[in-house]
Amino acid sequence: LYSQALTARNQKNFGLAVSLLRRAVHGQPDRVEYHLALGETLGWMNRFDEAEAVYREALARFPRSTAAKTGLGQVLLWKASYGEARTTFASALEENPGSREAREGLATVAYWTGDYRTARKEFERIRAGDPSHAQASKVIAEIDHVTAPAFGIGTLYRRDDQPYRVIRSEAAIALFSDPGTKWTVSGGAFALENRDSGRDATVPFGELAVESKLGHGRLDIRARARYIQFPDDDSVVLPAVSLSRGFGNAGRVTLFFDESELLFSERSLESHPSVETLGLRWSREGSDGWTAAASARSLRYFDDNSGISTDAWALFPINTNERFRISAGPAVSWRDTDESRFRAVPGTSDGVYDPYWTPQELIEGRGVVTITWQARRIDLHFHGDAGFAQDEAIDLASGLAFSRTFHPWSVSMSGRTSIGPRLELTTQLKRESTVFYEANEIQASLAGRF
Repeated sequence: LYSQALTARNQKNFGLAVSLLRRAVHGQPDRVEYHLALGETLGWMNRFDEAEAVYREALARFPRSTAAKTGLGQVLLWKASYGEARTTFASALEENPGSREAREGLATVAYWTGDYRTARKEFERIRAGDPSHAQASKVIAEIDHVTAPAFGIGTLYRRDDQPYRVIRSEAAIALFSDPGTKWTVSGGAFALENRDSGRDATVPFGELAVESKLGHGRLDIRARARYIQFPDDDSVVLPAVSLSRGFGNAGRVTLFFDESELLFSERSLESHPSVETLGLRWSREGSDGWTAAASARSLRYFDDNSGISTDAWALFPINTNERFRISAGPAVSWRDTDESRFRAVPGTSDGVYDPYWTPQELIEGRGVVTITWQARRIDLHFHGDAGFAQDEAIDLASGLAFSRTFHPWSVSMSGRTSIGPRLELTTQLKRESTVFYEANEIQASLAGRF
């Protein structure tokens, strides 16, 4: 039976091979090679749950089998159970330090999870034992490429109907102190202009950020400190930190704190608005191409006002091929602010948010469509969303609150192309409409590696 199964495998008749191997395992369960061949064949057929069960049964019978541990680790790797796969490969290496298959598995898990420290070390050991090992040399070269010193320059132009204009320019350089730790230094300025009042301001900023992976790549840590000089000459340092951990098929959870400037309003020219955000986010990418995320945030503004925000969305593939992808899905959000900053403009019948937007009892539901097209030298991405929203507003004449409805929407088109082997150009056009404003935005950036 075993010989016939191997012949069937060589002829690509995997269904017959599995049937024969199951009979062989049932007839002689003490032959470890029968278990290994069955688990391997099921893995080739992407029947990962069945393959995992076969390897676990083999390990129950042969607990010291390096091959069974390596086979189980490979199936867990294919199933994206990275933590358990790493543990399994490590156990196989403890049992047999000379197993190249186990070491390759451990190195691959590290590489796939972004633990470049471990991946490079293990692939270097593999290449030291076999200088002609193509995969080891390929991965080491890829790690060297993505951890090479990098730079970027970019600009953003935004104009809305308040009327208000923002131009943001920035330059950055990134260096790696080790394959898992990146340091980024950036600086630039906002050029702000209120065309009605004729007032403008230049707001310089600088930033130091660090990203690192701990716990064999399971925990991502990011932190930054941003210095900014506001239009009213108030200078502050705005911190941010986030901790993110993947939980295999359960998704990724991120806890974050962020303090950021609020300069996308004409009234910000007269103050120094900022907001502290403490939040929790969950996200997941399904094996069949769907993605989803949900988050909740607590907001604390510079003037002791506070708010809360929650949102959730999901995208499902509608049409997918090698170069073209369409996805669609729903998005919902709710946001509230303790105190409204909406007030009347003296001498007019208009009202403004001074100095930042304070949505109250805002609930939104939108439909989202994304289209991605990959050509030979350019990637294009379209995003569109629209829906229904309701919030609570203040009547300027009476000062009383009332509910209103509106239809928010946004569309954007972005493109990315390579310019030579080490340069990449990205551009984006965007238009959006909310109850607060309608705005057009243009972005462009150039990034590269030394």
